[in-house]
Amino acid sequence: MVAQMTATVPTPGTDTARFHCPTELAFVDANEIENIVHFAAPSKTTTGKTKTVALDVLTGATHCSCRAAECGLPCWHQALAMSAWNGHETRLLVGKFNDAQLQAAGEKANRMCRVYRRRIWRCLPSDMVMLLACRCEYRRRRGVPVSALAA
Repeated sequence: MVAQMTATVPTPGTDTARFHCPTELAFVDANEIENIVHFAAPSKTTTGKTKTVALDVLTGATHCSCRAAECGLPCWHQALAMSAWNGHETRLLVGKFNDAQLQAAGEKANRMCRVYRRRIWRCLPSDMVMLLACRCEYRRRRGVPVSALAA
């Protein structure tokens, strides 16, 4: 009974997340080596300042630059980061691929990332996002949990 009570008590970040939408987080960039995507949201308290949230798309771990996260509290940026990633246009496109298309797209994106890393020391942003989206969709279809906590 105690576990049920603690599960229903909202945490500060997830409680405020209901007043926000994942579209408030703007996609910034991706890193296909570390499987991390970054989103940004303008600060509501400080004009001109932007809060940045990083999401590991394979583990679901997040890190945010806002004041709540710096104090060790969950924030709405972290609570909505996975939803923002799942709503990204490339992620939605990859979700429509059949298995053969998914494999071909993932292999091509991986190949392109390797080629550009050798040539200019950096992947093209579109290739990084496609590779991460393919990895996420592949794991979703295979039933691999997003995080160790979900197992």
